[in-house]
Amino acid sequence: MGSSKGLPVLPIRASPFSCLRHKIPPAQRFNLVPTCSDQFAYELGYFWGLGGTLQGLITPEVTYNFPDPQFIFFFINHAGIVAALLYLSFMGLRPVPASLPRVVAATLSYVAAAGLADFWLGTNYGFLAAKPSTASIMDFLAPWPWYIPELVLIGILSLLIYYTPFWVMDLRRRRI
Repeated sequence: MGSSKGLPVLPIRASPFSCLRHKIPPAQRFNLVPTCSDQFAYELGYFWGLGGTLQGLITPEVTYNFPDPQFIFFFINHAGIVAALLYLSFMGLRPVPASLPRVVAATLSYVAAAGLADFWLGTNYGFLAAKPSTASIMDFLAPWPWYIPELVLIGILSLLIYYTPFWVMDLRRRRI
């Protein structure tokens, strides 16, 4: 979600882990994981989790080195999000065409809230105030603030890429 000095902004209901309890039988689940009762939480987890978390795994902004516990926790947490999303997807949850505008609207709301937080608190949620201090794909983008519209285009492209497997499956089902 971006570097910050404050608390994480991703709400627990939007976390892919919140959907996990819904798919695990009651006798086998932990009571610490909240329930997922709606498609929207999965959609946010799927698109934000794969888009942001996968990028975080590939080009992490980690100030600690292995074997520091914070370094290990970062990778376990991020890999766990991807694993939970893939598990939920293979267990039957999936985005639908209406997911795309819902996720875009939620993302724009997040960007507005993060931008205000960055301004008022001096943080950098979503990398809206500055690029990461470590090497990342953002190094190939224009300088601030001009990289923000480029991030919007990358976000739209990311949504389309992550939705493509489901679109292809729907096309194949219609042909059969």
